[in-house]
Amino acid sequence: PSIDPTASPSTTPSCKPSASPSFRPSPVPSKNSAVAPVLTVTAVYKSRTSITLTTSFATAQFAGVVYCAALRNGAVPTSSGQVVAQGFPASYLAGATHANVTMTGLLAVEMYHTYCAAVTSQGVVSLYADVLTTKQDVETACCKLISCVNCPSFVYGDLTKYTTSSPTTQFVFSYGLTSSPAVSVEVIPTLYDGAGSIVSTSVVEITPSKVTFTKQSTSLTGTFVLKSSLTTTETYTLMMRIAGTDKSAYQSTVETSVRVLSSSAPPPTPALQSAKFTDSGGAVTVSFSAATNKAGITTPTFACNPLFTFVGVNSTTCSWTSAATVNIVFA
Repeated sequence: PSIDPTASPSTTPSCKPSASPSFRPSPVPSKNSAVAPVLTVTAVYKSRTSITLTTSFATAQFAGVVYCAALRNGAVPTSSGQVVAQGFPASYLAGATHANVTMTGLLAVEMYHTYCAAVTSQGVVSLYADVLTTKQDVETACCKLISCVNCPSFVYGDLTKYTTSSPTTQFVFSYGLTSSPAVSVEVIPTLYDGAGSIVSTSVVEITPSKVTFTKQSTSLTGTFVLKSSLTTTETYTLMMRIAGTDKSAYQSTVETSVRVLSSSAPPPTPALQSAKFTDSGGAVTVSFSAATNKAGITTPTFACNPLFTFVGVNSTTCSWTSAATVNIVFA
């Protein structure tokens, strides 16, 4: 055979491929192939008003955000997007294997159904089927609260001392529940004397003696007044007893001192009770413990320095918004 080549080498590539196509994927992923991590809830922590979930996943190739939503009444999300829209976020970095998400503003002793979804930095969202596998049924911790809305520090036992022009906040007690009961709960205002004994209704009558709240109640606020024919002024401790089907789900924060005045007793001197900045920070609302005579000031707006002493008082103006509340405005 000849050792000479049959043709000169060509620089023109052959139209035939040098090898057959391979079905084996490249070991280096394309950025366009990013997928959202498949989440697994590995730990659940709860308080009265929050739930924290620890979500675990395979080492993340890309950064992203985990969203978790808490739904009530057996609700089920209709899409991954719903969980993202309603959920609380927690970011994670590339290389992460878990993220902790805290959902706040929840109701105490309520059953929630939680779902989680991930969104990568590439904009890829968890598959809906994967979202459904993250479901957790979590009941928040005890307890729902009963607290004072308006609890006067003193009242006259003789209600005729009050007129139609008297502010109801002077003699009407009010309290509120943070959320509805599952079935029903009874709130029973109760007075205790210095020895810790319940004050008899023949000494001081509480009207109404109790209020029942149910799941269907449209208002979660209760009110009552004290009536007495005492000829002496007495000091008691006001507390709330709880009864009914859901009593174990509630806790009262009400424990306040109240003086029941005799008809002949002069009202105590009003004391400064609170001073709160408005949301804008440009004014302060000052509240007194009882109605005042407005310091004898009759003009709608007046200089604050006759009434208050503080740094910068000379550049403020005041106005009474009620007999017990004055508004301070900074210039």
